[in-house]
Amino acid sequence: MAPVLILCAGLGTRLRPLTQSIPKPLVPLAHRPILHHMLDHLCQLEPSRFFINTHHLPDRIEAAIPARHWGGRSIEVRHEPDLLDTGGTVSNFIDLLNPDEDLIVCNGDIVTNFDICSLWQAHKAHEADATLLLMPDGPVKNVTITLDDGSAVGRIADLRGTTGASGRRCQFSGISVLSARFLAKLPPRGHQFSLVDAWLQALYDGRPPHALVDDSGASWADLGDRRSLLDTHQAIAAGTFRLPGTSHALPLIHPQAKISAKADVDAESWIGPGAVVEGGATIRRSVVFEYARIHSGATLEDCVAASNAQIPPALHRQRILA
Repeated sequence: MAPVLILCAGLGTRLRPLTQSIPKPLVPLAHRPILHHMLDHLCQLEPSRFFINTHHLPDRIEAAIPARHWGGRSIEVRHEPDLLDTGGTVSNFIDLLNPDEDLIVCNGDIVTNFDICSLWQAHKAHEADATLLLMPDGPVKNVTITLDDGSAVGRIADLRGTTGASGRRCQFSGISVLSARFLAKLPPRGHQFSLVDAWLQALYDGRPPHALVDDSGASWADLGDRRSLLDTHQAIAAGTFRLPGTSHALPLIHPQAKISAKADVDAESWIGPGAVVEGGATIRRSVVFEYARIHSGATLEDCVAASNAQIPPALHRQRILA
């Protein structure tokens, strides 16, 4: 099986100030870093190895994978002093591939229970140069595809409204498979460019990428902002989002959290390990990360409290608190 590249170099600007002290792939989801959920799920592919790129707070990511192995697979980490964008990052790892190896690429802020093996199978069955995994719905439906009748696999006709072609509009999931043929045509290592540009060039050259549309009803979460982070936590609590590899309900209150009997914490909020909620504090539809302290008199509504944050007495609404 091909190796998997997880893109972990993003700055996480929409999650600031949370991501000023922690890289986005390490933001906790249900008491575990997003990256750990991803690695567990991607192991179902039985990849030959993992690649990870870093930029913002690289030491934190390396500390999260201290053995440089996961699920019996090695992890190669490469730091980018200057961001290379998605395509440049792919080129930066090509020298580690065998000449005939494909590469699976995943954004570092995605959690899903989609059967990733079906993407690989579709890619190989169609002998595709590149295969993008698409979601049928979402806020940014900027990928247009043409599908054969009754098929979930088609060809890319437009990206970001560039060609104006008609067809079924979907949202890119952040996961793709790139063939050795496709990789060989990318700009050399050290160039900054987007994979979108490479896919568009393939389209213009008459070899449009393939696409698989996920009509399976799988759960998807792009955890790039406060709202998506809260909504996904609440969906997990409600049982409408099942984390991959999880067959039982997860505790919203971590066993190592300390909550005063006089605190008021609703049934939709998550309290992380080592967090302290003092008596007289109120928490509604919020997530409190590890070792944060919610002081008496503080009220949190639709908030995310960062790790080690000290939340003073006040009404806090729809904010990231650090």
